[in-house]
Amino acid sequence: MIYGSRALKLLKKSICKNCKRRLPNWDDDVYTCWLRYVNGCDRIEIIRGTRFSLYVSPRYYFRNHPCYRKIARIRKLWFRSVKMYVNVSLKDYPWLLGIFYADGSKHDGSQLSFALSLNEDIIAKKIVKELKKILGKKSHIVTEMIGNMINVRTHSIELCDNFPCKDSKKEFIELWNSFNEEAKLDFVGGYVDGDGSCAFQDDIDSIGLFSKRKFIIVAFKKFLLKYGYISMKGNKMYMSPTVGVIIKRHVMKEHITKLYSGKVDTESALKMMKRGNSLYRISKFMGFDKKTISIALKRTYNKRMIQRYLDRKNTNLKYSEKKN
Repeated sequence: MIYGSRALKLLKKSICKNCKRRLPNWDDDVYTCWLRYVNGCDRIEIIRGTRFSLYVSPRYYFRNHPCYRKIARIRKLWFRSVKMYVNVSLKDYPWLLGIFYADGSKHDGSQLSFALSLNEDIIAKKIVKELKKILGKKSHIVTEMIGNMINVRTHSIELCDNFPCKDSKKEFIELWNSFNEEAKLDFVGGYVDGDGSCAFQDDIDSIGLFSKRKFIIVAFKKFLLKYGYISMKGNKMYMSPTVGVIIKRHVMKEHITKLYSGKVDTESALKMMKRGNSLYRISKFMGFDKKTISIALKRTYNKRMIQRYLDRKNTNLKYSEKKN
């Protein structure tokens, strides 16, 4: 781990006489570790030659120092791995940039994070995969549950410097105009994965999205109008199924199955279907219409598997009618 030149300058400016003050309950080892900490040494270097085997041990003493918060903030702001240099162009990752504009954020110029919904673990895995391509396989990327959200984050000053400012219309337009048609579709797909709503589970293929930054939606509409009907109301945009089918290839939400929360006993319905009962018979037995049963099964189980069962019933029905 190293410090950048900006970090060292910031540290030198912030250090005062009190920063190097020794507290009464500190021994020589703690004081030595503290001086190294203030001077920007690495964690391994801080404890070298002292009685401490882990950095956590002297940090327990550091917290009592009145200057600890100030120095700790600067270290957290600029501390980074040597191997996390960005040697590729982010323009080659339009999907990642799209979801960054929707659900991404930069903190203190060094932390990049993405906040996702509970059922979007597939999207989280793709974000990690894309980041590892940029930063390298040995980069440290954290994925954890915070409340009912999935948080993906990594620390890299260089990476944050390369990501655009989300509120800058000028930066967005420059980035958007640099993409070819396929890259623009990937970018829209990434944005839909973040702030979009899809009806893929019901075979409707319609997509809606929202943005606080209207210039993003305006750019999307101008580009997508050639594919089909687009409606826009305020900061919301709706794509017709003809456009939705095209965007569908570029989104990860196609592979996400939402948990079914309706009243249909999907387990019993699937058992009846496997025993050879038709959808009509199942609907009569359960007291729901055929469409409700079909949607419930597709949301609970593999959509293609359920469709195969339905197609098989229809084929058998047609065959029996011809035979009679």
